Amino acid sequence: MATAKIATPMPHTQRCSIPLAVLSPEDAHRAVVTQLVSNHRVDPWTDPERRTLCFAAESVTSISSSGFPPGAPVSSHSQKTYWSEPHLRRTHYRVLCAVILWAYAILSDAFDVVVPKTPSVGIHGQSVVLGCGFAVIDGFSLEHIVITWQRTRDNKVVHSYHYGKDQLDKQDGQYSGRTSLFTEELRNGNVSLKLDKLRVEDAGQYMCFVSSVIGSAKGTVSLEIAAYYSEPEVLVKFQSSGTSFVLTSRGYPEASVSWHCEDNNKHLKPDVSFSKTEDGLYSLKSILEVAQVSMCNKLVAEIQNHLVNQTIIRRFNQPLPDSGENEQAVTFMNICIAVGLLLLVLGTIIALYFVKREKQLRRIKDELTVMNI
Repeated sequence: MATAKIATPMPHTQRCSIPLAVLSPEDAHRAVVTQLVSNHRVDPWTDPERRTLCFAAESVTSISSSGFPPGAPVSSHSQKTYWSEPHLRRTHYRVLCAVILWAYAILSDAFDVVVPKTPSVGIHGQSVVLGCGFAVIDGFSLEHIVITWQRTRDNKVVHSYHYGKDQLDKQDGQYSGRTSLFTEELRNGNVSLKLDKLRVEDAGQYMCFVSSVIGSAKGTVSLEIAAYYSEPEVLVKFQSSGTSFVLTSRGYPEASVSWHCEDNNKHLKPDVSFSKTEDGLYSLKSILEVAQVSMCNKLVAEIQNHLVNQTIIRRFNQPLPDSGENEQAVTFMNICIAVGLLLLVLGTIIALYFVKREKQLRRIKDELTVMNI
C-alpha cells in the first residue's frame, strides 16, 4: 500500500498542498485541516478563505502529537511500524477523520458575522466606523484569526489582520494611513473598521471577512458619503429687464433646491446647476430671474440635503411678479403717473400764460395813467 510523506516546509504560496492519505495515528488530526485546504482550487494568498484554512492547517500541524517535527520526512522504518497494524485499526482512523471533518463543517456553518442592515453614512473629511462582529466562544485566541476588509467592486484590500497583528503590505494605496481596527475589542468579537479622512470615492460596498480554525464567514457593509451644504451666498443683480437672484453653496451629494413666494405659497422655477469641485464635492448655483416688480413681499429659497437631513431656508424681502393682475396694476400706475406729469406741464403753461397776461395789463394801465396826466 502506498504511503504518504509530509513534505518539508515550503513558502506560503506553496503550502496547503498536502493530499489526504492514510497517515500514522499520530498525524491523523494533522491531515484533517490539510485536506480541507487542498480541496480549495484558488490561490491561498489572494483569497481570504483559502488563506485562513492554510493558517489553520499550520496551527494544527504545529501542535501535532507525533514524535516528528512539523514538515519532517517519515523514515521507512517508522512507516513499516505504522502500516503493520491490523486493517481494522486503519479503518478506525479513517472513520475518526470523517467524524472530525463532519464536526468541522458543523462549526463552520454555525460561525457567522453580524453587519448593519442599513447603509452607514460618513461625513466628508471626518471618520466613520464600518460595523462588523461575531460571537466569541470559549477558548478563542487572536492567534488563530484572520480579518480582511475588501472593497467589493474591485476586491482591493482595505485592511488585513492575521498572525496577531495588522498586515498592510497588500493594502491598496487609496487607504494607506486611513484604516485601523479596534485591537482592544478583537477579543470581544468586534472587528469593525475605522476609516479616517473620508473622501467621495470611498462610497461603496465593503466586505468584512472573518475566519478561524472553527469556521469562516463574511458580510457586506454599505457606505455613503455626504457633506453638509455651506451657508448660501446670495447676489442680487438689478437690471433694466428685471432683477436676478443668484444663490451659491457647496456640499454633497446633489441637493434639492426650491423657491417660492411665501405670501401666496406660489412655487417658482429657478435655474439650478451643479459642478464638481477638486475634492469631489458639488458646487451649487441657483438663478431666479424676476421680470417685474410685484406684490410678493417675501421670497423664500430652500436647500435640502436628504442624506443628512439638512435643510437651509433663507428669506428675502423683495417684490416679485406673481400674476397678470399685478402687471395690469403696474401698467395703470404708470399711466396715472404719465397723466399727472402731463397735467402738471399744462398747469405750468397756463400759469405762465396768466402771469404774462397780468404783466401786460398792468403795463397798459400804467401807460393810460401817464397820458391822462
